Amino acid sequence: MCGSRKKPSFYIQGSCVCEDGFSKPVLMGPSNKDEKACHLLSTTLRCFSEKNCSFDSTTRNFPNYSPRKPILQDSELVHRISIAIKQRRSEPLRRVLKPYESKFRAYHLIWILMSIRNDYRLVLNFFEWACLRRDPSLEARCIIAQIATASKDLKMARKLIQDFWVNPKLDVGVSFGHFVEQLMYTCKDWGSDPRVFDIFFQVLVEAGMLNEARKLFDKMLNYGLLISVESCNLFISRLSKDLEGIKVALKVFSEFPEVGVCWNTASYNIIILSLCQIGRVVEAHQLLLQMELRGCMPDVVSYSTITSGYCQVGELQK
Repeated sequence: MCGSRKKPSFYIQGSCVCEDGFSKPVLMGPSNKDEKACHLLSTTLRCFSEKNCSFDSTTRNFPNYSPRKPILQDSELVHRISIAIKQRRSEPLRRVLKPYESKFRAYHLIWILMSIRNDYRLVLNFFEWACLRRDPSLEARCIIAQIATASKDLKMARKLIQDFWVNPKLDVGVSFGHFVEQLMYTCKDWGSDPRVFDIFFQVLVEAGMLNEARKLFDKMLNYGLLISVESCNLFISRLSKDLEGIKVALKVFSEFPEVGVCWNTASYNIIILSLCQIGRVVEAHQLLLQMELRGCMPDVVSYSTITSGYCQVGELQK
């Protein structure tokens, strides 16, 4: 862990822009930046479920969940369905719910979920049944993603989020705002597990929506949440697919530690490779040395990338 590392002699502090348009890390003197970064991450995870926890006066709280109340007729139907699926859980849901199918509406789904939320298998089975008959609302989808994440079924949470974004007719700008809003709105009451935002971030990156991923990263910071270093690695890796993207990746690599991201060996390897790809092998080598000073040990990938980089520029003797 970074918090237990030897205090580095140098650390990356911001960046300067070279004549070629690329960011170049600026080396500064001794600091306890690594310790602070990892403390921030651990504090984020610990404080997330505490309603009044904040890192400073500008950190926002997640909104409270306040769904509309059902009318009497809806309450009776929701009660009957909830009791039926609980008491007859060993039977196929299509058989149990046959008498109620014609009266079931999409807005009934959330109220029924409130009654069965502590039975994860039943939640998934009922959600599947409901989706075959009515398209779920975005709120309902986010609720199930929250429950899946809290139940440590991260694969299901990812699928629920991915399924929303595969629709080619989506207006990405509008849908992104709505999705973030609903994921935040449902989080405190239905899951309180910050990994759901990490999963969402990864889905955005994998779908090539890098601008939206960066917006999510920044927005989560406002609420005291830090995207994991593994997800940030995926982000800078996807950025590094072309020349312009490498420029952005170098800038991100310099800036993210300022807000608490604690880069690991995989992170350095991505940037070392990027520098070698654009012919800046000496800088890549310097980064390798700085990596050691920061207590983040290079691996075989680190050294082989540098060796390959020098080979490509005809300076293997270095």
